[in-house]
Amino acid sequence: MNPTVILKKLVFGSPLPLIGLWLIGGLITIIVPVRKQRTAADTYYNYYGKAVEYENNQRAYEEAQKEYEEAQNGNYNNNQNNNQQYSMSNCKWWDGGCRKNAYYYQMAQDDGGDDYNQPLPNWYLTLGGKMDEEGNRDQQEQGQSSDQAPGAIKFVYTITIITFVALLGFGSFVMYKKTSPVLFYAMLGVFGVTSLMQMVLLTQGVISSDDRELENSIYGWYGQLAVLMVYTNWGYFLFSVIFGSLFGIKAFLEYKLLNTEDATTAQPAASIAAKDLDEGSYKNMA
Repeated sequence: MNPTVILKKLVFGSPLPLIGLWLIGGLITIIVPVRKQRTAADTYYNYYGKAVEYENNQRAYEEAQKEYEEAQNGNYNNNQNNNQQYSMSNCKWWDGGCRKNAYYYQMAQDDGGDDYNQPLPNWYLTLGGKMDEEGNRDQQEQGQSSDQAPGAIKFVYTITIITFVALLGFGSFVMYKKTSPVLFYAMLGVFGVTSLMQMVLLTQGVISSDDRELENSIYGWYGQLAVLMVYTNWGYFLFSVIFGSLFGIKAFLEYKLLNTEDATTAQPAASIAAKDLDEGSYKNMA
């Protein structure tokens, strides 16, 4: 069979094989990072995390016993209650009002110190800006694990997954309907660049390598959700590059094949026109 005919069937044929490859690639992009991060975290847990978990449980039990005894003896510290009530760790990341109250309360408590604390703008607090050592002391005293990811990180990870799934759906629709892919290609490129930017930001500012912050973690460094996000964004970036290249090659082949077909069609038409012109000239001469 003519190679050109085979190539035309692949390029202009049914879009279902390409859609299937697109969706399978997307599914792999989501699953593989989760498996990789989970495997590394479980390995740490089996070697070290079980002992850390036992220590956390013991510390939590002792703290609960201490609070119970203080409450029974009527010696419970009201100031401790206030500190817990206005602690930043008790506020949701999206609850700007709670975070502002906790911050201003903490500023008022620290006014007696010698160090100058520069006031933070309200937009930083409203968007869930992280405070120094926020919640670490409470976690250590209560024996809590530091593996619990901040709500803002969960929100960003969830939104990114939803956006990627929406991109998969939109791409499948464009390929199936064979509509103009310009917008789809632009969205794929922007998504790939955004994924690369997220990787850099997560590595530079979100992922912690401080032993003091990870000492209560039962899953170690790999237990951080931000680590999973870096793996996932790396998958998004590779996905965008691979399928962007594939779609680029497909568009180039479509252009070449269409030009070749137009040239092939135009050549016989030109020959027929030339033949008719020669016959007309011959008749006029006769």
